[in-house]
Amino acid sequence: MNTAGTMNTQDTNMGTYSTSDIAVLLIDMQRSFFKNIDESEKGKLIESQLEVIQYCHSQDIPIIHIEYRNQGRTIPEIKHALKQTSKIYISKSAPDAFSTDSLERTIRNKLHRNTLFLMGVYASECVYSSGWGAKELGFEVISSQDVIADSSDTTYYTLIGRNESLESFYKKKDIKLYKTYKDFFSKLKN
Repeated sequence: MNTAGTMNTQDTNMGTYSTSDIAVLLIDMQRSFFKNIDESEKGKLIESQLEVIQYCHSQDIPIIHIEYRNQGRTIPEIKHALKQTSKIYISKSAPDAFSTDSLERTIRNKLHRNTLFLMGVYASECVYSSGWGAKELGFEVISSQDVIADSSDTTYYTLIGRNESLESFYKKKDIKLYKTYKDFFSKLKN
């Protein structure tokens, strides 16, 4: 708890991580999903994700670019930044990106990574489902509030059964959620 009596998103006991063990999953930053993100969140979300992509490029952290099949292309700002770095592309047909065996095989056999940092939309659906799928397969899963966003459509929360804070929602599946990506990235060592 902080001095205001509210829960801190960042747990000080979350440890340190090696850049050689991390992979970033960029999930569903496609126009069809992105149009439902609140306008006030869009700029901050894109800016934070672009900073993460740039950091990954400088540290040789692999990025796995995931798109939901038949939902359009990734927004231009992110797509352009991804061209500047090495990445792996995966197409999925379900909310959980791990519903396809190719993602797990790629991460384990090609990249040899055990910790995944998730970015994308929707935080309560595809990002969460992919995080849950990764946890079920034994990966450590981490994200931060500034690199994920949810639909601004409030009926969406009713449909998925989320009636609690995003922090509580993620904590149920042991997905570590930092306030900012910088809070997590400050724990990385080469």
